[in-house]
Amino acid sequence: MSNDLAGHKVGDYLVERQLGAGAMGEVYQAQRGNHHFAMKIMHGELAEQDSLRERFLREVRLMQALQHPHIVPIVDFGWHGKRLFLVMPYIDGTALANIDYAAGLTPRQVWKVVEPLSKALEHAHLQGVIHRDLKPSNVLLSNADDHVYLLDFGLGKRPDLDTRLTETGVSVGTPAYMSPEAAVGEEVDFRTDIYSMGIMLYELLLGKLPFDESDDMALVYAHLYKSVPLPSDENPEFPDALEAVILRCLLKDKRDRYGSVRQFMNDFAEALNGMSDAELNRTYAPASEV
Repeated sequence: MSNDLAGHKVGDYLVERQLGAGAMGEVYQAQRGNHHFAMKIMHGELAEQDSLRERFLREVRLMQALQHPHIVPIVDFGWHGKRLFLVMPYIDGTALANIDYAAGLTPRQVWKVVEPLSKALEHAHLQGVIHRDLKPSNVLLSNADDHVYLLDFGLGKRPDLDTRLTETGVSVGTPAYMSPEAAVGEEVDFRTDIYSMGIMLYELLLGKLPFDESDDMALVYAHLYKSVPLPSDENPEFPDALEAVILRCLLKDKRDRYGSVRQFMNDFAEALNGMSDAELNRTYAPASEV
């Protein structure tokens, strides 16, 4: 699906090199004047479909509505033929998914990621935007100072922008991090992001996903019907208060989860405040996983 544009002009930008590719488009490093940018441009094959062009344009609209220190802003957008492109500041960073946390991160390390990530998510929710694809590959850490950025609102939803682009009965997101209601295509709200945050917390602290089924249908079944393996069963020394926060995020019925990201953050901070320095600075991945 890739159509390498390195060396070509796109709008006012000289495309330098490809950084990656996803389902909707390719990401390039580009230059205008003395400044470098990240440019996301639709796959050529998808640009022929009106509905997909509209979905890509929706991402532009969503991100323009979100101005926050921990969300990468859009600084420009335009058309390259039928292919829509959007331009963001280039950030020399590493996706959280590419950081080795197989041995688990310490609660203190996790807080340094989750606190700014939660602030970004709270800001989005206050603007009426649901991310719907929260996962480690959509979290970027700056190599210069570990500043945390939330990326990729390509599956994001804001009701006033999405009357035609999403339908009940169609699942949206990444199966390993998908809430039960999203998995079956029910209407979702901000609590679907809280569920995904709980999956990430579990993974970062224990070095493994709660559900690791080999195919998407099995993952959907697990989110819907299987009990979450208790962190304390994985490691008996896992702090009780931290376990309680994770499990509340991961309740099957969204009505039983946290009522807001702020409420989640407060409970997470309170759990950490009740832990000793030794507990805050150790890892909790099961010995067999390390």
